[in-house]
Amino acid sequence: MNYYEILGVKQDVDEKELNKVFKKLSKKYHPDRQQNKSDQEKKDAEKKFQEISEAYNTLSDKQKRQEYDMQLNGFGNFNGFGDYDPFGAFNPFRRQQRTPVGTNIQTTVKVSLKDFYDGKTITVHYQKDVECKHCHGTGSEDGKVHTCQHCHGTGRFRTQKTNGMMMFVQETTCPYCGGTGQSIANPCKHCNGSGFEKEDATTEITLRPDICTYDSVNLKGLGNSVKGGVNGDLYVIMQKEEDKNFKLEGLNLVMKLPLNLYEALCGCEKTITAIDGKKIKVTIPEGTSNETIFRIAGKGMTPAHSLFLTVEYVIPNKLNDKQKKLLKEFYEACKK
Repeated sequence: MNYYEILGVKQDVDEKELNKVFKKLSKKYHPDRQQNKSDQEKKDAEKKFQEISEAYNTLSDKQKRQEYDMQLNGFGNFNGFGDYDPFGAFNPFRRQQRTPVGTNIQTTVKVSLKDFYDGKTITVHYQKDVECKHCHGTGSEDGKVHTCQHCHGTGRFRTQKTNGMMMFVQETTCPYCGGTGQSIANPCKHCNGSGFEKEDATTEITLRPDICTYDSVNLKGLGNSVKGGVNGDLYVIMQKEEDKNFKLEGLNLVMKLPLNLYEALCGCEKTITAIDGKKIKVTIPEGTSNETIFRIAGKGMTPAHSLFLTVEYVIPNKLNDKQKKLLKEFYEACKK
């Protein structure tokens, strides 16, 4: 999998352009933007979203990117954890193999602006892979596990490349044992030999007003389990419900303020309800134009942000004869 091709960038792309491309692609394939798509299109977009995230996480990290570039150009090995080894098993300075990490999972929750503002604690339901209780994670029905004959228990396949007088070794995961280094003659009937089973899980997230612009929350260690390693992460995608009163701009709030012509021309006093539920009186001066904006400080998502009221003229759809006559007299009077 070529991370540069996934993001559609050249190998010499700079950090600024990389960030720009990632933001554009992540918005395009984000689960929140696939609501009107077919189930297959949603699955394809979810897969693409995960590939984009994986590619960006590697290329945005200087050390991982350097090691990945070495592997991409045919030198050494990159396994996603930064273990670069240009000399293979004979390197006396080789790093210790890092602890395996389980795969990440994601789930989606619906939240409202009010939930963020109130600091609501929400319960997240999801499924994750855990150690099979029947075989205790061995994957074997009778508990017997043997060393994989193909990789001799290492879980890795090695291929050698020569370049002049230098030799380079590249490692890949053993396809026969899936990198476990073990083979099973009698697979567990409950987990089909994987050693893992699905389990329903829940966790809680306490929202805050200042994270209402986040697309997701990363919860470390709540993802899938892996043999001999640590759990992956849980990504909670926050699908924001549309608010009937407020629009979000950064951490500021925008609200429409409907006025009829009389209120706009003669001035008036309007009462609005802020997101905290408090009533606020707003004085509208005479001759207020359509789309005029009033700012109320401290009434955004945080005390440091504001609520902006945008004037919107309410025009009658139909006038009777008397109303038309009065309106005509009004405009004629304005000409004098």
